[in-house]
Parts: sequence; structure tokens; C-alpha cells
Amino acid sequence: MTPGAVDTATPESRRRAANSLLEGLARPRILAAMSPAQPDELLAALIDVALERGALATVVLADLPGIFSFLDDRRTAALRSGDLRLVTLAGAVPAPLARYVDHVPRTLWDVDRLLASGALAVDVVVARVHETSDAARTLGHGSMVGYTTSAFGLGARVCLEVAREVDAPPGPVIEIGRDWLVLRDEAWEPPAAAGPARADAAADEIGRLVAQILPRGADLQLGLGAVPEAVINHLRPEHDVVLRSGILPGSVLAALLSITGERTLSGEHHVATGVMPSPAADLRWSSTAVTLRPVSATHAPDSLASLPRLWAVNSAFEIDLHGQVNAEYARGIKVASAGGQIDFAQGAHLSAEGAAVVAIPSRARNGTPRIVAALTPPVNPTSTGGVLDIVVTEQGIARLTGLTADERAAALIGLAHPDDRAALRAALC
Repeated sequence: MTPGAVDTATPESRRRAANSLLEGLARPRILAAMSPAQPDELLAALIDVALERGALATVVLADLPGIFSFLDDRRTAALRSGDLRLVTLAGAVPAPLARYVDHVPRTLWDVDRLLASGALAVDVVVARVHETSDAARTLGHGSMVGYTTSAFGLGARVCLEVAREVDAPPGPVIEIGRDWLVLRDEAWEPPAAAGPARADAAADEIGRLVAQILPRGADLQLGLGAVPEAVINHLRPEHDVVLRSGILPGSVLAALLSITGERTLSGEHHVATGVMPSPAADLRWSSTAVTLRPVSATHAPDSLASLPRLWAVNSAFEIDLHGQVNAEYARGIKVASAGGQIDFAQGAHLSAEGAAVVAIPSRARNGTPRIVAALTPPVNPTSTGGVLDIVVTEQGIARLTGLTADERAAALIGLAHPDDRAALRAALC
């Protein structure tokens, strides 16, 4: 394909696009838009062409569910042998591949800033975008904006896969560059919508407790997972919240319509950088007061800290008695990236009446304690105790702000499962 060309998306046209995009690049760095805007078939074609040419390709991505569906056996073998590099910016990683996948140890806002400045250099940018319903038939980001707007300004080679209109909140319009390649994918179908994250009695109780302490009129950030989603099920119109999140799960769509308060009725919008597909076929994101914005706006630390009541409610794998939070390592394997959790936690911690909250069950489903004496290598803390304001488990609520180190440890032990508390006290001696 030649620059500025438009073609129909087929396996053959994707290979032609890949050949054009990689021309002259011995070590190409390929940036994919955040899922669900990640064009997996185009990524697969780029990897195949790079392998055939003997070019060491680095794919930089944010595969939120951690499916990595662009990998087949051959590409996985290339990853394991070092003939292909994968670098994550956010999202999850399949545990069997975790040791072969690199990451950028920055917050999502910082990643976006590094992309915009060129400090995080890439040669090729690929994204799935969507037609819109307006008369001009412009292109939009669909259900995910993320860092793509910053990536488009890099001067890198760009290829868009354009799919039909998708139900999504309004967001920025895309102006196609003169030298970009465009593939029109008439056969694209939206991914199957996931239902609510699997909740249990502990998650429901945690959601109730968080809703109980949430101040009226808060700007609320919710992470992904069963516990944060349980929070929204306990919100009522009188909470008068406006959501300000990175990614909104599709399962909260119905709840959004039931928590409308004075602020949204008066014209304020919930804000996110992306939404996941909704499992509710009879409801549409476009019927809600939700607006999508780029990461540069949704995760900006100065804007977040200036909100008077920003509450960031996130989950984690474990918290130690120093207040250090691990949201990335499971059983010592790095299976997730911190993404925007730190951006929102720091902003909420600095907000005048805000709070950085971690809400987790006292034990994992397999009985492993979530409150531990200390994080142990190779686990690195996602955030430190200096940022954490409130911890909630089904055992209760601990407000950590202003506590000494010993007082904080005692408060966290009180949130542990009763059968784990003696061992935690013994670890302090």
C-alpha cells in the first residue's frame, strides 16, 4: 500500500499494509491503541512480516484483559526465543508469558506524556477506529480514546482499521493524516460483552461500606474488578456522584442510569478515557451522560488534585502493614500493570476532601491472606503507604491518614481475616 491509500481489510491487505509500514525498519517499534481499539489481526500481520524479514519488532501495547489474541503458536515461540519483544503500558499479561513481557514502569498519564514528547519513541502506530453517525461521516475513537490522540501526533507511520459505527459515548474526532494508511473493515464485529465481575458476599459488603463513607457530591474513580463494581451497586441518587475513571466496565451501564443525581441532571457528565462493551443489549452508552477524553485529560495530576472531593477506589492483590499496595503481582509473577491507578490515587490523596481508597477482601478466594506483614521480592509496591488514606475489607474500615506507623499496622491487622491476625501481630515483634 502507498501512503494515503484506502483499502478493504483482508488478510492480504493487512500484509500489504504491514510491508509498507515496516519498510526500511530493522528494529521497528510498533504502538497499538489500547484495547478494545487494539487491531489484533493487523498486529499479527506486522509481527509475521517482521519475522519473515528478520527484523526484531517491539510491540508496545495495553491489552486490558490480557488475552493477547494476536499471538499464535509461532509468534509465541518468537516471543520466548527473543525474536519478538512485547512491552506493556497497562492491562494484564497471561501468566505463562509474564516472564517474557517487558513493561514501562510509569503511570498511564506519564506514559501518555512520554509518547506526546517523543521520549517513548515508536515508528508505527496502529489503531481500530470507527465511523460516526454525523452527517460528515467523520471518524471517532469508538469506545476507547486512551493515549491514541498523543500517539497520532508523533509523526510515526500510521495505519487505521476503520470499522462501522459502534455504540460509545461521544469523544474526540479523528482527522486522517495525508500519509496514513486506511483499511476499511466491513466485517468487524464488536467483542462479546463481559458480564459483571464475579462478586460474592465479601465484595458486596465492601461495596456497602465504601458507599457508606462516600461523601455527597464526590467525584468518584472506580477501578476494574468485582469489588469496585460492587460499590456502584450501593450508590443512590442522593450520593450525587460524578464518575471520573480511566475505564468504565460495561456492567456499570445499567447502574449509571439509576444513580443520576443533581449534578448530572444539571448537565455534568461522567468522564472516562474508555468503556468496555456492555452486556445489557437494551441499554446504550449513548443514552448516558458519559463523555470520553484522552488520557492526557482524564489522568492529569493537576486536574485531579484540584477536584474538591475526588475519591479513588481501587482493588489490589495485597496490602502490607506498612500500607504498601501490590496491584501487579500474583504469586510473585507480574501479571498486571499499574496503569492509571497511581494517577488517581495520588490525585485523590491531594484532593482537599478526597481519599485514596483500596478496597479488597481480607482473603482471596483460595484462602490466601490479602493483608500481609510485608511485601516480599520480586514484588514491588504499586503505591506506598504515604498515598493510601483508607482501606476497606469486609471486616471494616481503616482510616490511615494521620496515624503513626504502629497505629497504621494495628488498624490494618484489624481488617485482616480473624484467623490471620495472630500471625500478623507476631510478625511485628
